[in-house]
Amino acid sequence: MPEPVTVWQANLEKTLQFGSIIPTSKPLSSEDEAEIKATKLSYSLMRIFANEKAAETVKAFLLRKCYEITLHSLAVFHPLSKGNAYHGRSVLEMLLVYWPKSFISKLFSEKDLQLLTKNALFHGLHQGSLNSFFIDLICFRPNNRSIQLQPTKFILKTQKQTIKKNDKEKLLTTFREWRLMEHLMEVASSSRHDDEIAVKYITFFIDLVARSASVEEAGLLFHGHEELIVDSLVKGLLDEDQSRTSWQRVACGQTLVQFLDVCSRSSIVDPSQAYSEALGVPVDPSPNILHQMFNVCANRICLFAFLIVEWMIPMQSHHITSHHITSHHMIEIIKAIALLYPKLGPIRLADGVIEKPLGQVRLNCLELLTVSADFAQFKCGKVLSNLKDDFLKAILDMVFIHKSNNMFLCHFRRLIHLSMIFRRRFLKFLFADCGMLDRLIDFYNSNQRRCTLHGYVLQMLWDIYHHDQRDSDNGSDSENGKDKSNETVNDENGDVVMRRASSQPSDPVESNDRSKDSANTNANANVNASTNTD
Repeated sequence: MPEPVTVWQANLEKTLQFGSIIPTSKPLSSEDEAEIKATKLSYSLMRIFANEKAAETVKAFLLRKCYEITLHSLAVFHPLSKGNAYHGRSVLEMLLVYWPKSFISKLFSEKDLQLLTKNALFHGLHQGSLNSFFIDLICFRPNNRSIQLQPTKFILKTQKQTIKKNDKEKLLTTFREWRLMEHLMEVASSSRHDDEIAVKYITFFIDLVARSASVEEAGLLFHGHEELIVDSLVKGLLDEDQSRTSWQRVACGQTLVQFLDVCSRSSIVDPSQAYSEALGVPVDPSPNILHQMFNVCANRICLFAFLIVEWMIPMQSHHITSHHITSHHMIEIIKAIALLYPKLGPIRLADGVIEKPLGQVRLNCLELLTVSADFAQFKCGKVLSNLKDDFLKAILDMVFIHKSNNMFLCHFRRLIHLSMIFRRRFLKFLFADCGMLDRLIDFYNSNQRRCTLHGYVLQMLWDIYHHDQRDSDNGSDSENGKDKSNETVNDENGDVVMRRASSQPSDPVESNDRSKDSANTNANANVNASTNTD
C-alpha cells in the first residue's frame, strides 16, 4: 500500500510552500500493484456513495469517518502524493452533496484540513477537474436531495445536514483572508507558471464569475477587487515583458471582455439552471451581485484605452505622461510595453493570402477598445478621445486588407457608429482627409468577387445617411425657434462633411449646409447604385 498520510502529516506545514511555482499535472495511472489496489478501494468507496439504496448503517459509519475521508481526498493534491486526482475530486463532491454541514465544518475546524484545502485551492485547480468542485463549494446551495439521503436513524431531526448562511459566509471569509483573488490574478497574468496552468486558472476565474453572480454570499470574494482584476488581465494581455505565450494573452483578453459583460447585467440566470430552460421550465433571473462592480471596472478599463491603442497601432510620435493615466501601476506598464507589435508572416486563408495578418492579440485589443467605449455610455467620448489621426488612418487601411474578417469589420463598424454620435470630427477626418467614402465605394464597384466587406459598406453608409438625415430634420424643425448661436455650436462639434479635401468653401456656415445636402444626396445615390450592382 502507498505510504499513509499520517507518516508526513506531522510535517505538513513544512512540505507545503504556497508561494512556489505550481507543479504540472500528475500521471493518472500507475503499474505499481499497490497503487492499483488502492485505486480499486477508492472505486468501492465511490460506489457506496453513489448508491442511494445503500444500508443506513454503512452511511452512518462513513459519516463518522468524514474527517479521515476528507483528509485522504485532499491529500491526493499534496506534492508528495501519488494518488488519483480524479478520485479525490469525486469523493469530495459526494461529501459536499450528501453531508454538506459536517463536511464544511470539518474543513475549517481541523488545522490539517485547512492546510490541505488551501494547497488544493492554490496549487491543484488544474488537476483532476478540481476547479469544478471548488466552484460548487463556493456557490453551494442546499437542496432536498442532500437531506433525503441522510441516515435517519443516526441523525436527529434538529441535526439535519443543512448548511446555514453563517457557515457559508465563514467559508468565503476564510478564502478572502487567504487572498484567493490575488492568487488567481497572479497566476493568470504572470509568466512564472506554465501557460497551460495559467489558462486553466483563468478559466476557473471566469467560470466562478458566471456562477457567483447569482449567489449573494459570493460577493465577499469579488467586492473591492475591481482594479486588481482589470489591471491584472490587461497586464497579461499587453505582455509588457514579452514573456507570455499568445495563448495566455488571448485568454486574458477574452476573459476581461466576458467579465465586463457579466458585471454589466443587472440580473442574471444561474448557468447551473440552464437545463431547466431546455426542458421548457421558465427560470426567473436573480439580481446580479457583481453589478455594483461594473462602474468601477468600466472606468478602470477606460484608463487603459491609450495603452490598447498604442499597442494596436504604433504611433509615429508619442509622449507618455501621467496625464494619460493616473495609476502608478499603469504608468509602469506604459513604460515597459512594446509599442511595436510583432510582425507576422503572410497567412493563406480561404479568401486569399493575407500579407499583414492582424493577429489574435490585436483583435482582442480592438474588441476591448470598442467594448470599453460601449460600457462608458455617456462618457464614450472620453474613451474615443484616445484615438489619434495615425490610428484612424491605419485602421482604415486595415479594413481593405482584412476585408473578410467578420469580427474585425464588426468592431470597425461599431467604432464608426460611436464616432458618429460622440466624435463627429473623426468622421470628418476620415471622409475629408482619408477619402473613406470614395475608397469604400470604389472597392464595392471594382471588386466583382463579393466578400464580407461589401455588406459592411452598405450597412455603414446606410447608417451614416440616416443618422445625418435625422440631424438635418431635427435642425430644420427647431431652426425657427432658436437663434443662430446653435448653428455655431453644431459647427464646432464637427458635422459630417462628405467632400474632397481640395474644395475649400468661402463661407463656412453656408458651405457646411450645402455640403450636408450634397452628402446626403450622394450617399443615398451611392447606396442605391451599390444595391443595384448586387
